[in-house]
Amino acid sequence: MTVEEGDLRPLEADPRLALLDEPPWDELERDLTLLLVRPPLADWVDTSTAAELDPAFWLILDAADARTLLEPWLSPLMRDGLRRVRDDGGELTVLTVEACAALLEASTRRAFETRWTLRHAEVLHDPRGRHEGLATAAARLEVDALERSARALYLQAFAGLDALQHAGGDPLIAAGEAAGAVTRLACLLDEGCYPPTEWLYPAARATQRSRWLRPWLDSLTGDEDARGRAAQAAPDVLRELASGLRAQFSNRPWLQDPERFALRAPRGRSGG
Repeated sequence: MTVEEGDLRPLEADPRLALLDEPPWDELERDLTLLLVRPPLADWVDTSTAAELDPAFWLILDAADARTLLEPWLSPLMRDGLRRVRDDGGELTVLTVEACAALLEASTRRAFETRWTLRHAEVLHDPRGRHEGLATAAARLEVDALERSARALYLQAFAGLDALQHAGGDPLIAAGEAAGAVTRLACLLDEGCYPPTEWLYPAARATQRSRWLRPWLDSLTGDEDARGRAAQAAPDVLRELASGLRAQFSNRPWLQDPERFALRAPRGRSGG
């Protein structure tokens, strides 16, 4: 449920807002943004099991407001821009707006996961309308940054799929490496970002690549014979990924010869 800008909050309307009545947040309520990030807002979320998940919340505030807090909040928010706590009621991550903005300027794995999380969060409380601006920034990404991430994931997928074909009877680590890169790349091609690890599997299965990706993931998580088929299908998986990448980035050298680019030493941030 979203509280419209400027509305007063009726506590009985949503028990998830009870956090805002607790110190130190009660004195800052009108300046806070509260998001539910677990479960995410996505068509593939199983609503029948989502209620059983421990909820996770993001509480976002300005750094100026964070400076008014006492310990144990003050030091981590001033130093790192965030603090995460867990208890029986779930997980709470408190972030400053400035830390969010800095993450959205980066092109690291954490940055892409943050983009995805902001775009798939449920707004519970946002009297200042802060989430809309953050979600808009999360959806905005320079083409060069997107290509750098796509290239890195494609070369990781190449290495992981190659290792999977030669892993023999102990494919666990190779399968994990390959699946992580392939699923992140599938999500990146669809949305320009990808989810945290806990949502990668269902999110990737719902992408435009689901026609070939679902059967491969099913085989990869199946019995020994199925895992063998997944290993044999590795060249086909790489070919499908390359096809999607060529449609977006043309036939880059790193798509033509991934082995050379996977083996050579890094040469700066060029997309090749």
